[in-house]
Amino acid sequence: HYAHGDTYYKDGRICEPPKPAAPMVDIPDRQASQSRWNFKDFHWEERDVMPAAKAKLEELVGTQLWADKRSSDKLAVCSVELGGWAVSNVRKGTTKNIWELEAKVWLLGSRGGTELRVCFATPAPLDHEVDPGLEGAALPELVVESTVGSQGVRQKVVDKDGEVVEKVVAEVDSERAMRNSEMLLKLAKRLGAPLIRKKIAETIGMLAIFGHREGPSPGQEKGDGTD
Repeated sequence: HYAHGDTYYKDGRICEPPKPAAPMVDIPDRQASQSRWNFKDFHWEERDVMPAAKAKLEELVGTQLWADKRSSDKLAVCSVELGGWAVSNVRKGTTKNIWELEAKVWLLGSRGGTELRVCFATPAPLDHEVDPGLEGAALPELVVESTVGSQGVRQKVVDKDGEVVEKVVAEVDSERAMRNSEMLLKLAKRLGAPLIRKKIAETIGMLAIFGHREGPSPGQEKGDGTD
């Protein structure tokens, strides 16, 4: 079999994990496998597309959801985590992408000296059979967890070196901290959850079309019997 010849082993052994796929823009026209030995994508080959999925979800990092113009209070996406696996497979000129993903997105908010960290997570792995629907409307409800952080009132001051720094000047009382936390959590659910669901849906949508090309695959255009 051609795939077991020396040409194949120059590109990687069968027992090795899938190699990372190049960005879609770098894929040669209708050659999704990206391998010279795999002529017209005829042989089964896998490529790891998890880095592309992670990069897509990481576009959320730094997104500001709310800010108070009168103070430094704000709510923003601070980090994301995408677990699981995603591969793009080719065989006989066709592409089939499969995945199983678990996503977590953290938001960090501050209001009136109270900090709140909120985590949105998928309740179960999302596989290639899940249709996220328009802007993620069909995705299962995200699991929400929150943790109260600092409760110190901060002010910007000039230190002895002439640098502007933030300094804790007072502690927020428990009742006020609770109200601040509740307000931030409501904002996170109202503004953050829809944005996260949409981005997860975009990530899944990108995986669904990764490596696909419009029109017949090479060899099929003239009916050379590669099916």
